[in-house]
Amino acid sequence: MKNGHRLFSLMILVTSLSSCTLPPSSIVAEGPSLTDEKIEELLSSAPFAITTSDSENVPLTKLSFRYVEPFQELPPDSLIIRREELAFTTELHDSRFSLTRKEAKEATASKSDDLIQSTDLRLPRRALSIDGSYLGDPGYPLIRYLVLLVHPLSETKPESFFQKVSFLITKGKRDERLRAHRKAVESWVKKIAASQPSAAEKTIWIDSVGDMIFSRGVEPLLSQSGGLYKVFDTTLPILQSAHLSAGNFEGTLASANRKAEPKSYNFRFSPKVLPYLEKAGFDYLSITNNHIWDFGKEGFLDTLKAIESSHLATSGAGRNFKAAAVPWKTELEHQEISILSVGAYPQERNGFNGKDIAFAGNDKPGILFVDRGAREAIKEAFDDDAFHVLYVHGGWEWHRKPDAYYRELYRSFVDLGADLVVASHPHVLQGMEAYHGALIAYSLGNFIFPGMEEMKWATDSMILRVGIREGKICYVEPIPAVLSGKGVKKDPDEAKALQRFIELHVEE
Repeated sequence: MKNGHRLFSLMILVTSLSSCTLPPSSIVAEGPSLTDEKIEELLSSAPFAITTSDSENVPLTKLSFRYVEPFQELPPDSLIIRREELAFTTELHDSRFSLTRKEAKEATASKSDDLIQSTDLRLPRRALSIDGSYLGDPGYPLIRYLVLLVHPLSETKPESFFQKVSFLITKGKRDERLRAHRKAVESWVKKIAASQPSAAEKTIWIDSVGDMIFSRGVEPLLSQSGGLYKVFDTTLPILQSAHLSAGNFEGTLASANRKAEPKSYNFRFSPKVLPYLEKAGFDYLSITNNHIWDFGKEGFLDTLKAIESSHLATSGAGRNFKAAAVPWKTELEHQEISILSVGAYPQERNGFNGKDIAFAGNDKPGILFVDRGAREAIKEAFDDDAFHVLYVHGGWEWHRKPDAYYRELYRSFVDLGADLVVASHPHVLQGMEAYHGALIAYSLGNFIFPGMEEMKWATDSMILRVGIREGKICYVEPIPAVLSGKGVKKDPDEAKALQRFIELHVEE
């Protein structure tokens, strides 16, 4: 009788189990911060429930989310969910521009406060390179990854008699559910893999230099065999390696029959110098200076026409104000760059006043000039999402520090939308400062300018290299140079030259 009762109970159990619905399959997630927005977004897209340890659902897959810090190896078979670029930062006027990999690794391990997300970079803090590697470079080491590891789970082995019976009877349904679950997980993981973060945005490099003339024996030297290197020497590969190089073209390309204006110095070069500047790496020439009118209106128009006929660009100069107010735009690595040049130089001792003579008017060729509509032109030109560069010819000659007027003026250009303000005219180096997240370089001195040997500080030069990402300045790297004969070269005593330049810094 007892055996019959057991058999009857077993038959009821089998019938019940064979007709029952299994608890839904699910996944279990673990990680340091499951409240992370990216993790929440991913889990919400999963085609199954997220379970907890006390849930009746049966977890068939475990998802492990993990942060991998810089210098750590990525786990095998991990899926990168997010990559966070980090940067070691320092103050604008620090003399350090790079860390060794060892220094960076030690500072990362000690959780240095100078290590921040690259998206938080803003002047006056600037980034340091790591052994010459920069944000966006392949192999840049300061990357924090959020990764996902997918672990299939084994079913819990039955223990009691009835659990074993249940396990055997429901095997078909469980196998079917497991196959469906594995297929859903595989499909979901493939979608995650397809949407992994793309390669990092590259750093865009803009090089700026100061005053350049091509008379006094420079032009004949350029035309010689190897002349390009004889003039630019060790600065040549630097200029050629930048995404964009620009300088102040201190003179005209006036025809030989143009009459010189009554000035102390009148500079005229042949249009044949332009191809050499292209080969040297230059892309943009600023001509809103006090020598663009050395041969009057006709000489100015000759210069404008010659540059327009070349592969070089300029702006801030035109056949009328409307044309002069159009910025030059280019796109570099998906970042739009907008450049404008303006004049702001004082009246010369010889009486020449560019504001009254060289300015662009409604029907008058000329250049954008402060107090002649330049501010309005800057505001309109820089009213977009591009990175805005303003080249200014202004300041007092031979002064190593800007006065209050020019500091206020150049800061106002930032308030009008400029992200980088680079000035020329003093013929000596002046310092730089950060203002509202922008960079102002008050004077880069001379770059190609023979005949300056007798003037104190006039042979000190500088290539201002600025690294840009996502529309803002991340790197500022002044590269000291020195005038040498009819050309220029990297300063052989770079450390001392950098220290002199840093000591010129403009206080907030």
